[in-house]
Formats: sequence, C-alpha cells, structure tokens
Amino acid sequence: MNRRKAITTVVVGAAAVATAGVASAADKEIEVFTSHWRKSKDLTLKVAQAMPPENYSYKPFADARAFGGELQHLAQAEGFYLTPLGKSRAPAAPKGDTSKAAT
Repeated sequence: MNRRKAITTVVVGAAAVATAGVASAADKEIEVFTSHWRKSKDLTLKVAQAMPPENYSYKPFADARAFGGELQHLAQAEGFYLTPLGKSRAPAAPKGDTSKAAT
C-alpha cells in the first residue's frame, strides 16, 4: 500500500470515529431535551386541570394576562417552536375567551 492510500485510510477512519461520537452526543442531548419537555408538558396539563373553571380569568395584578390567557400563550409558543420541526401549526387561540373550555 502506498503512503497516500495509507494516509487517506487513516483520515477516513478517524473521521468515521469522530462522526459516530458526535452523533451519539447529539442523541443524548435530544433525549435529555425531550425528557424535560415531556415533564414540563405533564406538569402544565396537571396545573391546567387542577385550576377550577371560574379561576381561569384570574389575574394576579391588573396588567397581567389571565390564567387561561397565559396557558393559551404557552400553547402558541409551543406551536411556534414545533412548526420548524415539521409538526403542524398550533390552532389559533380563541380571541378574548380565556375560559377553561376554550383554553
């Protein structure tokens, strides 16, 4: 085997090993991210279900969003972030209706 083939073989082999390591690290990061996202989703849905319907219009202070409006805003943000990943767009938030049923 000549020197050029030997060097090419070593470089290609090293690149393959490096790529496998990067792919493995990326898979781990995706796993951590999706695990965190699932936990956040579960907690958010539990909080939404626990809030009585009459309190969905609750605002801690006058300039704040209502509780239902905040959940709708969160859902819109999720849709915004997921759309580039090939997911369908989130449904539009109901205008002016922050009730539990609408949310």
